[in-house]
Amino acid sequence: MSESKLNERVVRHSPSTGAGSPDVWGIYEPDTGSIQYVCADPATKQAALIDVVWNLDPKNQRFSTGSMDQVLDLVRDNGLSVQWVLDTHPHADHVMASARLTERTGAPAAIGNKVHEIAAIWADLYNLPGAFDPARDFDRLFADGETFRIGDLEARVMLSPGHTLGSITCVCGDAAFVHDTLMQPDVGTSRADFPGGNTEQLWDSIQAILALPGGTRLFVGHDYGTDSRKEPQWEATVAQHRAGNKHVKDGTRREDWIRIRNDRDATLPLPDRILAALQINLRGGRLPAPESDGNSYLKIPVNRFAAPRKKARTMRDLVADAKGRVGTVPPERAARRHGSDVLILDVREPGELETHGRVPDALHVPRGLVESRADATAQTAEARLTGLRGTGRVHVLCASGARAALAADTLRRMGYEAAVIEGGFEAWKAHGLPVED
Repeated sequence: MSESKLNERVVRHSPSTGAGSPDVWGIYEPDTGSIQYVCADPATKQAALIDVVWNLDPKNQRFSTGSMDQVLDLVRDNGLSVQWVLDTHPHADHVMASARLTERTGAPAAIGNKVHEIAAIWADLYNLPGAFDPARDFDRLFADGETFRIGDLEARVMLSPGHTLGSITCVCGDAAFVHDTLMQPDVGTSRADFPGGNTEQLWDSIQAILALPGGTRLFVGHDYGTDSRKEPQWEATVAQHRAGNKHVKDGTRREDWIRIRNDRDATLPLPDRILAALQINLRGGRLPAPESDGNSYLKIPVNRFAAPRKKARTMRDLVADAKGRVGTVPPERAARRHGSDVLILDVREPGELETHGRVPDALHVPRGLVESRADATAQTAEARLTGLRGTGRVHVLCASGARAALAADTLRRMGYEAAVIEGGFEAWKAHGLPVED
């Protein structure tokens, strides 16, 4: 048997297959079995760096930059320029290099816009309310279906939840970066048991990926080899997965796979870097601010995962708890009191307001900003909110009520009297209440 290469940093080039197809380099990081990617337009030499690792030794909690240095050396040696620094989700098994890569290249850092919901779950698990602010720590939050360009190539974002509730797949030409959905065909699929993960959603995400054209090159997030394969692999086509993926090949029944996946996940330990990694990754790959001695410190929950992880609190649990603490108000009552002793705070994203309309004279602060720095969002917001503290009410609105509940609970902790408008903006419009473009 040949010597194992699973302990080596392996680099492979998957060349463009023609017009509209990117060059892709995969760089294997052996400590975590992660694959980092460079996706480049062959014509313009512009590139996106995807899921790059900032090396952390879990035994002594020391960082090194060997992986990101190797990626940037590859960029330089191939005459590329970095246009994007992308992460498909906040990783549990390695620390993201995104902030450091942005500092070194000037390229914007991007991730899926559901990262707000992942941050809320982990802020609760760490008991760190308001610590994570994706709107501050990432330059771009991609929505499902949103497109962007890598050079002259168009890339598209597919929301693909299951491993996390906010994971995204990036499709560029005939290449798709599928993160922790599929593994190589001889391994199967990824786990779905972390807080916010969902096996049923992962199945649906995988089926959406396997509905891409058969020649699409799928690039996975991890590889650990097998008993018979001692060399890392990370590329296979849709057709190859459909014909031979040991978990989800054509003919696999949904209920059989869900049972197998759940049984397998129940046996898996937590990744050894998870508690450090997520505190950093949900800050965009940054350490917490240094304390008085000049050092940064991470918070380690004790016994939070002692119970079976299947009982970890979900986003639905957090929203229900928040609504119970702040209460709700019918849309008609909120409309009647708006402008007297009540301020309506709309926590939807700017694109939602542009597409669906807004409540006249409502204060707009996206939920990610409310979560961590409501008093400093802007001078206007500060004045209007501060004037209500202890004397008036804030009625919080989002599309349907979930984000509003979390934002209202944050405001409650900050001293405001807050409630959630029942049914959100959808109910507001359904009741015929005022809306402006």
